[in-house]
Amino acid sequence: MKKRSPMKGLITYSFYAIDKSLISELVLLLVLGILFMVTENIMFYNFFVMSALAAAPYIFLSKSGDSSKWDRFQISMPVKRTEVIKALYLAVILLMLPGIPLIGIIWGLGYVMHESAYSFEFIMPALSAGSVLTWVALLFPLSFTKIGRNNEQILFIVCMGAAVGIMMGVLFGAIWLDIPNNILPLVMIGIASIIYIISYVITKGIYAKVDF
Repeated sequence: MKKRSPMKGLITYSFYAIDKSLISELVLLLVLGILFMVTENIMFYNFFVMSALAAAPYIFLSKSGDSSKWDRFQISMPVKRTEVIKALYLAVILLMLPGIPLIGIIWGLGYVMHESAYSFEFIMPALSAGSVLTWVALLFPLSFTKIGRNNEQILFIVCMGAAVGIMMGVLFGAIWLDIPNNILPLVMIGIASIIYIISYVITKGIYAKVDF
């Protein structure tokens, strides 16, 4: 029988960590989706997009915010520290992916039900995805420092606010530079991805020196 790699075990753990909380997330998405399809109010669509992309990573990070439980789990496995960090960053991306087809399905159903001529808007999904990636990019390296481990809840909120602020700055900066709307989502995701990759490199260095 083929042995499961330790890193796959760490990623699988991230899904187990949120399984019970997913019910409330799905109920919220269902309500927002129905409200959007019935009313055609773009506000409900925006909330749906944010929830679809951010809810699962939020639940995972809030649960793994109890660092002592996560540390006890990962040190019990025959896994390198670099793989622990890689698993954390991959898990967030994997938790976001199911939200992408859900967004397309809800928008498509709304289009079919109302036979409207509105076009698919990529800016809000890009803003939401970029904010999540930036939030995690700020949170992870700081959470493994002494200050971060002693102030996890404050760090959680501060990084979230900073991430939204950064992506809104990118959005308004792009508008000021008169970047076309069809390119703007790519710019936002591109910048967020660069921040995410830089954060991964920094976090690997910090985590290698952490004493548990």
